[in-house]
Amino acid sequence: MKMISKKDRIGIIVLVCFIGVMFVIQALADQKYGVQKITEDSSGLWLSHIVGDEVIVTFISAPRDMGKTVKARLMDAEVPGIVLQFEKEEIFFSFSNIISVQLSK
Repeated sequence: MKMISKKDRIGIIVLVCFIGVMFVIQALADQKYGVQKITEDSSGLWLSHIVGDEVIVTFISAPRDMGKTVKARLMDAEVPGIVLQFEKEEIFFSFSNIISVQLSK
């Protein structure tokens, strides 16, 4: 059985550390530049993504029979988030930092 030389062991350790650093960089990039999530439910079709520690919500289509007017207010409750009001109905999103809400036409 052949022994691994000290130089080869150092090379293996450097390679393993490099791979670990690449995984960490990828995770940080996903967190900083955003991982998008598209959801469709009774509140319409909307997209949310995280940029750093902020959440951006974009409505692609408004809920049915609710008109085009959207009012938003931040909730400073036990679960921080935002309430979006579409004329008759209010929808609560439990995000702590929302920097913008946009309705696409």
